[in-house]
Amino acid sequence: MKCPKCGAELKNEAKFCGICGSAIDQTEQTVQQRTVQQSKKPLPIGKVAAVAAVIIVVIVILSSVFGSPKVSGVYVGEKDKDTIEFKKDGELVWNSDEMSLDGTYEITDGKVIAKIVFMIPMRFTFDIKNNGKTLNQLDSDGSVKDVYRRK
Repeated sequence: MKCPKCGAELKNEAKFCGICGSAIDQTEQTVQQRTVQQSKKPLPIGKVAAVAAVIIVVIVILSSVFGSPKVSGVYVGEKDKDTIEFKKDGELVWNSDEMSLDGTYEITDGKVIAKIVFMIPMRFTFDIKNNGKTLNQLDSDGSVKDVYRRK
C-alpha cells in the first residue's frame, strides 16, 4: 500500500504515513487494492497450451531434420573392402573375406561405437560424416584408419 500524498510504502493496516504524516483513508486503500488485484488477470490456459503445443511440434521437427544422423544399411570399406551391415535394432554384421562376425552398435555424440567379440572383445569407433552416408573408422589415436561408404 502507498501513501496517496507522498507515495511512500506503507503497511496495509497503517492509519498515518510515517513519512509525511498524512491520514490514510482505509476505504480508499481497499478500493485501490481491489482494482490492482482485478487488473492482474490469469493467463488463459487454452492459449498457453496452444503455444506449448506449437513449441513442441517445432522441436520435434527440428530434431528430426537436424538430429543425430541415422546409420543403417550396408557400408563398404575403401581399403580392405570389408562390409558392415548396421541393422536398425542396434545389431551389426561385419563381413570380411575370412569370416563374418556379429556385434552391436550405438550412436553417441555423432560417433558409432561398434562392439564385436572375436576371441576377445573389440571396440571400433566410426565418425559419422555426410549425414550417415560415410563412416570414418578411427584408429586409437583418432586418425582415420578406413572410410566406409553406404552402398
